[in-house]
Amino acid sequence: MNPIPDAPAYPLPDTLPVMVLADCHLMPCCLLPLFIFEERYRKMLAHALACHRMFCIGTRLGADGDDLEIFPFSTAGLISVCKTQPDGTSHVILQGLRRIRLVSWEQEKPFIVARVEPVTPSVSECVEKIQSLKQQALDLLPDIPGNPGENIRQLKARLGGTACADSACDILAYHFVRRGECMRALLAETVVEKRWRILIRELQQMRAA
Repeated sequence: MNPIPDAPAYPLPDTLPVMVLADCHLMPCCLLPLFIFEERYRKMLAHALACHRMFCIGTRLGADGDDLEIFPFSTAGLISVCKTQPDGTSHVILQGLRRIRLVSWEQEKPFIVARVEPVTPSVSECVEKIQSLKQQALDLLPDIPGNPGENIRQLKARLGGTACADSACDILAYHFVRRGECMRALLAETVVEKRWRILIRELQQMRAA
């Protein structure tokens, strides 16, 4: 299980390069390992490293490989680790910073650059309700014996004390939700209470399966 970083407050640029992948989603406060080998993404990586060290994942929606048919919500990611091999490929760890919406395309070749805007979460004033939903989600996590089970127990302990309910929901979704449709719903939802309810329904369905 990936470690949970503390996402610092980096200023969001007006435009970001987009790495288009099928059924891949990054959440804020989470880490996504990537292997960069395509020439266009080598250029994208070099561009990002020379600028603000950021890019985002564009989740491809079309089945025909159309790189411009992309889900409009994503997460701005910071290149926290980059190791380039002698053959020009790179191993990258992308750290999710904050939700964004892809507004328009500023560039299509050799890699996509999108104009982006931040997505601000709307938090319910009822803190007790949010904490209750968070605990309900934590209680639905699978109970795995052995070392993976210890990791889950540590995760429960850490998130149980996390003050930011927004981040806690994202972290749980990133590690446990597997359906792309649900991940996209979680990325697009701005109301934190509704996001928790989406996550809880998904965890309930996973447990019942």
